[in-house]
This record gives sequence, structure tokens and C-alpha cells, in this order.
Amino acid sequence: MTSLQDQLLKAGLVDKNTAKKVSKEKHKANKASKKSKAESRESRQQSTNAMKALHAERDRDLNRMKQEAAELKAIQAQIRQLIELNKVDISDGEVAYNFAVENKVKTLYVPERVRSSLGSGRLAIVKFEKGDQSRFEIVANGIANKIAQRNPETVVYQSSATEDDANEDDPYADFKVPDDLMW
Repeated sequence: MTSLQDQLLKAGLVDKNTAKKVSKEKHKANKASKKSKAESRESRQQSTNAMKALHAERDRDLNRMKQEAAELKAIQAQIRQLIELNKVDISDGEVAYNFAVENKVKTLYVPERVRSSLGSGRLAIVKFEKGDQSRFEIVANGIANKIAQRNPETVVYQSSATEDDANEDDPYADFKVPDDLMW
């Protein structure tokens, strides 16, 4: 079977030069369309790669945020467990112990032995949050240090009073504060 171009040449409707010119133009058009298809394919591939990179970056950020939230939740659970296992029973407290929290004075009623331990630095007060409720609990100083390593804001009051802390230049060094001072 012969092509349309050959048939037109035989019929004499088209001369050889015109047929060559038309075939060259057709060849150039095919080549240009293949090139533009390749370029459009490349540009589509580049835009696809850019979108994949953006999605990957966003996914990494979301994963990092989820991981940080999980770590925070685990730390809060550790703090809650430390407090629940090591809290001092103050249910029979009859002496008021005042301490400052966020520029407010709070009062806990504690037994006398707990009050003296709080003043000497053997015990500390921590904020215990369970659900939407928060309350103050008393734990040993070592436990309070462990809690402070995880979240320093949880430790509300920790006395650093020791007998060795006396400053030589302190003009009030001769006047000791009595343990039973109420404020």
C-alpha cells in the first residue's frame, strides 16, 4: 500500500519539492511535540518531586510533634506515679503550714512532725494534677528532686534550709528563726 503523498505525486497534483518540504515540516513537528512532551513530563516530574518533598517535610513535623506529645505524656505519668507512691499522709493535720505559689499564699494543714520536716528541708510540696483537678501533696526531698528533673514547675515549695548555710557576713546570724514561727 502506498502513502497518500506517493499517490498525489503519481497523479501529478504535487511536485517533489513540495512533498519534501511537507515531509520535513511534518518531521519537525513530530520532533518538537516529542520534545515538548518530554519537557512537560520533566516539569510534571519536578512538581511531583517538590510536592513529595513538602509532604515528607510536613509528615516529619507531624511525627516530631506526636513524639514530643507522647514524651510529655510519659513524663507526666512518671511524675504522677512518683507522687502517688511517695506522698506523705497529712490527713490528721492540725497545724497550718503556709507557702507561696504564683504570688499567692496557700495553706496546708499538716501534723507537727511534717511541719518541722518541711521547715528543715527534708520534705517538699508538689502540685499534683489529676484530670482537671489539682491539689498539693507532700513528698520526700529526694523524690522532689527527681520530680524537678522531669518538670521543675511541679515542685511548688522546697526548703533549702540547713544549718551549714550560715553566711559569715550575715548581720542576723546570731538571731535564729524559731521552728515554731507561724506566718
